Amino acid sequence: MGLFSPKLSTKRMAHLCYRLSSLTKGGVPIVRTLQLLVDGPHAKPYRAIFLPVIDSLRTGDTLGEALRTQSRYLPGLFIETVVAGELSGKLDVV
Repeated sequence: MGLFSPKLSTKRMAHLCYRLSSLTKGGVPIVRTLQLLVDGPHAKPYRAIFLPVIDSLRTGDTLGEALRTQSRYLPGLFIETVVAGELSGKLDVV
């Protein structure tokens, strides 16, 4: 499919990154950000990916651990960039 993801097009990955960045920079908690993403108007491609991630976060997993469970949908570079941001404390910048 897309350049960076086996299941999501490049356009969808760009939209995903833009939405995640905008909402987290605005101070919206990550679980709420993901919930808005799966409930939004263009949510269909994101539901299968992020509903399990939301469940994992609610059970205490880190964002990186939760995203790694969805590696068949998300590119490794995306996941590892999020993990690096999480470990450095600069997730909003990454």
